[in-house]
Amino acid sequence: KCDVLRCNPDFQVNHEERFDFVNVNMDQNSLSFARVLYLFRCVLPSHREEDIALVRSLKASRWKPNTLWENCRLLENDRTMFILPRYFVRGAHMINAFGCRNERSTYYLNDVVDGDWFLRAEN
Repeated sequence: KCDVLRCNPDFQVNHEERFDFVNVNMDQNSLSFARVLYLFRCVLPSHREEDIALVRSLKASRWKPNTLWENCRLLENDRTMFILPRYFVRGAHMINAFGCRNERSTYYLNDVVDGDWFLRAEN
């Protein structure tokens, strides 16, 4: 099975940005997330090619909605960094946190999109 991830500043006929989210394998947290901004292919002096992703990591948000539910995960933009795509676990579906002052950079994790995410999010 393969996740198709998109990072495109000019997606389809409506010319909107499309930058998908991923679950990233980080040591400190099993549920670390990032937004894929760009993918680069680098040719090393040894002539080996290596893919590198520019991502914006997400951190837990301090903002709280009026209605909280059990296992509600709110995330907001954090730092931008390079990582190797081999550390991507799978794609993730995030929903903008409407009503938040920074709704374009604050997200809910949609953990009911399929059974795998439901279990990964420890529901």
